Amino acid sequence: MSVIAVYVTDQKIILGGDTQTTYGHYKMLESYYGKIFDINGTYIGGVGTCFEIQFFRRFLEEKKLRQGFTEKDFNDLMLDFYTYFRHHTKDEVNGIQCNYILVHDHKAFLFQNWLIREVEQFEAIGSGGETARTAYEVFKNLEQEPDMEKILSVTCKIDLYCHEPLKIFEIEKTASSEEST
Repeated sequence: MSVIAVYVTDQKIILGGDTQTTYGHYKMLESYYGKIFDINGTYIGGVGTCFEIQFFRRFLEEKKLRQGFTEKDFNDLMLDFYTYFRHHTKDEVNGIQCNYILVHDHKAFLFQNWLIREVEQFEAIGSGGETARTAYEVFKNLEQEPDMEKILSVTCKIDLYCHEPLKIFEIEKTASSEEST
């Protein structure tokens, strides 16, 4: 229960999300089991179970993604992750249950129910995904530059399952990345 969003411009990619994790009826703010990470310059945001997201994080920590990363590479990565996940958990799951946004090599990719595509402008996943996409469109229609912090803040106010504080990464397309609140 959360929101992860990505906004792609000519100069940078902004990846952000709320920080609430939920376990049953319990809300844990800024817990160890986060859902948005920087793993050696590859950024990942996931929605779904903390269990699977943490396995994906561990899996990525052991991988070195190549330059020139494509949708096909992301598909292959997720197939490898599925094998890794089943091997380490001995779980007979039918597939990957979480959805992810991955930023690597100055590109953003969406993984949602095995739909894999490069994000050209804006995308959001999670229970707050529709609200975030709506906020993005409102900013655009008001002829304002969409602001990730405002988009996510609005989402957290409207969606019961999303909660501040926010975590936002700004990844410059030509330089090293910076993290903001």
